[in-house]
Amino acid sequence: MVEPMPKKDKLLDYARWAKREVEFFSRLRQVKSQIKDKEILEALARIEANGKTGS
Repeated sequence: MVEPMPKKDKLLDYARWAKREVEFFSRLRQVKSQIKDKEILEALARIEANGKTGS
C-alpha cells in the first residue's frame, strides 16, 4: 500500500517548482531583450502569458 506524501514534502516540492518557475521567467526576460525576430518574440510572449495564468 502506498502511503500519502506528508504535507511537508508537498510544500517542499511546491517551493522547488516555484523557484524553477521564477528562474525560468527571469532568464526568459534576459534572453528576450537580445532577440530581434518578431515571430520568436510573439511565441515567447505567449509562453510567458500561459505561465503567469497557470494554464
